[in-house]
Amino acid sequence: MHARALAVAAPLLLTLAACSGAGVMGPPGAPGPGSSQEFGPHRVQQALLDRDDVGGPFDEVDNDSNDGGVDTYDATLGCVTSLDVLDNKANDPADAARSFAVESTSAARVGTAVISYRSADVADRAMDDLASGLERCTPIDIDDEDGHWQLEPTTDEDGWADADRQINIGLAGTLTNANIRSRVGLQASAVQVAQNVVYVVLMDATDDFGDYPRELTEAAVARLRAVAADEEPPEPRQVMEDYEPGDFGVPA
Repeated sequence: MHARALAVAAPLLLTLAACSGAGVMGPPGAPGPGSSQEFGPHRVQQALLDRDDVGGPFDEVDNDSNDGGVDTYDATLGCVTSLDVLDNKANDPADAARSFAVESTSAARVGTAVISYRSADVADRAMDDLASGLERCTPIDIDDEDGHWQLEPTTDEDGWADADRQINIGLAGTLTNANIRSRVGLQASAVQVAQNVVYVVLMDATDDFGDYPRELTEAAVARLRAVAADEEPPEPRQVMEDYEPGDFGVPA
């Protein structure tokens, strides 16, 4: 069952890149209204969380088996596919993504992406589009080859980090297969700082992530701000150092 769960979440982690660590799209262009400084390919990669920032049992993984994007609606993901709008701008943003997984049977996965738009105004519109897309969030109750999924979505704009705007999305519920009902969950945050947006996704066979989504998001924003200010990235936080991955073998 864990393989299907990873397959379900993987497109979210790759919305902005065809494969981790190699997903820069579109060269920097001329500044537009409300612009400050758009990241080029090197800086957008530098702004991503790395292995030492995430830490714990997570290692960076290659995602070239997934050819990127959530351009078609996925019933299992429901309204969370709205994250796709962040990469759906006429002025191609510079962007890059990475994802990290526990190299075992665990479904635990962390994904992050940084998107640098032509201007703050374009970034504003992208975040508005995301908020509008999330208005269609409804509970998910479907069957597929791996069992019966029941997931409850949540959205809010609670700000955790030093940023202009933050949108949070969650899925929590169960996957029932062979009379075993396991908890599953996903937490994602998209955070805007001027013309740049960073998003972080954490998914696992659990729906109780504690403070880990918040701490990952804060670390991602701190790194983004440092790179935007032409400063060295902060010391790695090893956010997930004490994280214990969930287990699909544990009934809900």
